[in-house]
Amino acid sequence: MLPIIQQPRALFEDPNTSLREPCTEVVDCGDSFQKQVDAVIEAFHSSHIAVGLAAPQVGIQQRFTVVNVSKGKTKPDLVLVNPQLIEVSDKTESRMESCMSLPHFRGPVVRPIKVTIAFQDRYGEPQSMSGEGFLARVFCHEIDHLNGVLYVDKMEDLNLLEPVEFFREDS
Repeated sequence: MLPIIQQPRALFEDPNTSLREPCTEVVDCGDSFQKQVDAVIEAFHSSHIAVGLAAPQVGIQQRFTVVNVSKGKTKPDLVLVNPQLIEVSDKTESRMESCMSLPHFRGPVVRPIKVTIAFQDRYGEPQSMSGEGFLARVFCHEIDHLNGVLYVDKMEDLNLLEPVEFFREDS
């Protein structure tokens, strides 16, 4: 199983990490790509607290992510290939965010409360979807990962980071 790349707090702003590199567009959804998708899904399901996992978080520099915000991940995973924000509401809200790659901390991030995204499914079929509230936030967070942007980059002040303990997998 692919390990999730994690940065210690001292390196949250380090520009010299693969997490800061924009990903390349997926152009071939063939067998090799399907194996990569399966590997990201496996890593995603290895954590009961993750609601999204972008390919670069496991060292794959391609534009795709897996999202599942259902309680206990009981609904099917959503694979977003080459996702793009195509509509963003003017109304925003500040909420606490955290990240599997920046463990043990969370911080306030302002995001739109509603977004529409265009993407391809794992087989390359064009799709679009709207999300509101938490789902919109997750879409934005994951698309940021694909652009080499981390949630701490969106914070007004890194002194607002708070320690959290929920990253313990035995909780």
